[in-house]
Amino acid sequence: MMKRWVLYLLFFSLCPIPIQGQDTAEEVIERLRSLRIIRNYKDGYVEGKKLVERFPDNLHLRAWFIYYLAAENKEEAVAAAEEMIASHENSAWGWVALASALDRLGKERRDEALLASEKAMEMLPDHADVINTRADVLYGSSKEDAIAFVDEYKTRVENPARLLVVKGNALYYTSNRGKNTERFEACLKAFAEVRKADPGNANGYFRPAYYLYLVGRYDEAYPLYQKAAQLASTDVKVHQRFWRAIERLKNKPIAEKIAEIEADADVLLKARGEGVVSLNILYGVYVRLDAEEKAKVVGDRILRTYGESAEAEEVLAHRYREVLDAAGYEGFKDPEQEAMFRNLLRAFIARPRHHDEKLLGQAYMYLFDSIQEDSTVSAEELLDVVQGMVKYEGDNPNLTFSMGAIALAERTSHYREAEQIARDGVAAAQEFLKGQRKYFDSEEEYQLTIKGMTGLMADALGWVFFQEGRLEDAERELMRAYELDPKEKDTIYHLGQVYEAMGDFDQAEIFYKMGIVILSPGENPNDQALKSLYLKRHGSLEGYQDYLKPLIASDREKRKQEVLSSRIEVPEPALAFNLKTLKGKQVSLTSLKGKVVAINFWGIWCGPCVKEMPDFQNLYEHYKDDPDVAILTINNDRNPESVPPWMEEKGYTFPVLLDDGYVNKAGIQGFPTTWFFNREGQIAFLKRGWTKELEEEFGWRIEALR
Repeated sequence: MMKRWVLYLLFFSLCPIPIQGQDTAEEVIERLRSLRIIRNYKDGYVEGKKLVERFPDNLHLRAWFIYYLAAENKEEAVAAAEEMIASHENSAWGWVALASALDRLGKERRDEALLASEKAMEMLPDHADVINTRADVLYGSSKEDAIAFVDEYKTRVENPARLLVVKGNALYYTSNRGKNTERFEACLKAFAEVRKADPGNANGYFRPAYYLYLVGRYDEAYPLYQKAAQLASTDVKVHQRFWRAIERLKNKPIAEKIAEIEADADVLLKARGEGVVSLNILYGVYVRLDAEEKAKVVGDRILRTYGESAEAEEVLAHRYREVLDAAGYEGFKDPEQEAMFRNLLRAFIARPRHHDEKLLGQAYMYLFDSIQEDSTVSAEELLDVVQGMVKYEGDNPNLTFSMGAIALAERTSHYREAEQIARDGVAAAQEFLKGQRKYFDSEEEYQLTIKGMTGLMADALGWVFFQEGRLEDAERELMRAYELDPKEKDTIYHLGQVYEAMGDFDQAEIFYKMGIVILSPGENPNDQALKSLYLKRHGSLEGYQDYLKPLIASDREKRKQEVLSSRIEVPEPALAFNLKTLKGKQVSLTSLKGKVVAINFWGIWCGPCVKEMPDFQNLYEHYKDDPDVAILTINNDRNPESVPPWMEEKGYTFPVLLDDGYVNKAGIQGFPTTWFFNREGQIAFLKRGWTKELEEEFGWRIEALR
């Protein structure tokens, strides 16, 4: 049977609020005011435009229209407000309109917005709409000033709900995003006052629900989101966030979650009518809940009805990602599956129009990764793909430019193009890092990253020269790359290859031996290169393992010292938790005190996490009967029901706790991350990222704490 929401797609369209010819100006102003309360900005703009035509001389009404116009076109709204002031300089409403329009532009013109709102207050100090506008603008400038203003003026207006929304928002953002408990509770109290003053104000429910969700209090957020969705029936954002809250409910089966989301989708589609935006967010929910058939129905609908839209582009991108995800971290084993993946990517790239160049760049990058070592792919296609990748994929210039140049040099005779791409990569990487600078903890870290990226481009350029047979040029660029980053295994391998080609086997051996002990994901080409060089010099591999023993022993001791020296000088307490296992048993952090504990944060979605799980299982097996040691994990997959079958399929038995928002509250930003606790319950070691020799290196930390 066809779902009701599908029927709505076919039969419902947007129904504007009817305008009654006999309405007074004050009545229609109240209608526009009420639309804001239920977050219906689209109808506010549509209706406001019509109402201004009916009441051209009512400046208060015009100010409300400009408020909604600013949501549609900020610059046009500013111009309309300035024109209003020029023609009615003695009216406060022109200044109200200008303050609202400028406030939408953000901090670049906030000082002007403040002056405009101040001017309006001087001219009309007792009107609620003027007071509310002043509070809105103050919020963007100074949260503390906004709170003080609301406290001063909330008793001067008949309905203080809009003012109290400003105060509640300001309290949240001055609570260090919920970490200051006193301020956060004051924020929630302010929104409770909003609901008491005006039960129909959607933000009285939506904003606190959003803040509760951000701090992981999903069960409290859910009923508030539910009420907000009922009030703000046309607001896509409200419904989308409500659906996210439903997804997060721990004790509700997926089938019930889907049913509730579909019921609310009926409400949204009734209110908005058929629309690609509504369809797209519903599609996203089905995807996240692994409701594949339902996602396909909605996705097909988007492709069929809105095939040229940005949303259709996202559906197609998701479909090629699904094929990639099915292949797993290790890559495609089935040639037919990989061929299908490539064809999806080629079709995506061939679309006549692309709305999101980042998605286009991603498609090029995925296709490059699939074809770069395939000798059946023509040199011309490889060149086209590399050029598309470096042009559109802007998030990974360290990989796209260097790998693209190397692949062209190894697989084609397009040396000049490869050389230019390697040279262009330096500027592209530096430009990218400028935008990321705020994320670096220090200038030293920033400059070190620039050196590393520059080293990758020098390595690529040197390898291009090597493929051309320009050995001296290759040596020069590769030595520059090595000096910039002496721990890059591929650069070291490339230098060894250059010296081997020059006949300097001693120098080649030195570099291969340096490279063989570098631990990083993927194959280490220095392993095979050193073995091949040994065979070349000795005529057989006899004695090769004995030859390696001192090298391996030296590296092992060096790694051990590095691991143990990373011990935190002043151990840190961790945020307490009380989480459920896969079988529903509660485990608290305090219950583990007195033991040495290793806690690994991971997810099935995380490739490096999955890659190290066999070693983590071995670590658990080693310590599972030790009463002094506890080995466990915290999983943060969005769909916790997918974890038990995955664990069973892999044969893993290590304990898994399910995240309830703790991961976010604890500040875990990279995966995998592992905490090592001393017996006092403090973090004494911290390891971020994948570990090749996990069982050994984690064991060193555990034994040191023991």
